[in-house]
Amino acid sequence: MTVLAAESIPCAAADWSAAVVVVLRGQLLLECLSGRCSTFAEGAVLPLSGLHLRRITNIGLEPLVLRTIRRDPSS
Repeated sequence: MTVLAAESIPCAAADWSAAVVVVLRGQLLLECLSGRCSTFAEGAVLPLSGLHLRRITNIGLEPLVLRTIRRDPSS
């Protein structure tokens, strides 16, 4: 997944169910429904299920590149 500079993407819980995200390039801002925000840099590995995310935002000047890894639902 690539997120352009200053772009935000709304999130739904189902989008991140059983997902782990790796920040391959850029700066990621996670905003939760509670309003709490956290930033993560290149190399961060984040389990996102259960975080109640509102949106993810690229806070850098370059594209944010994320790799999503999901568990096989049949396992």
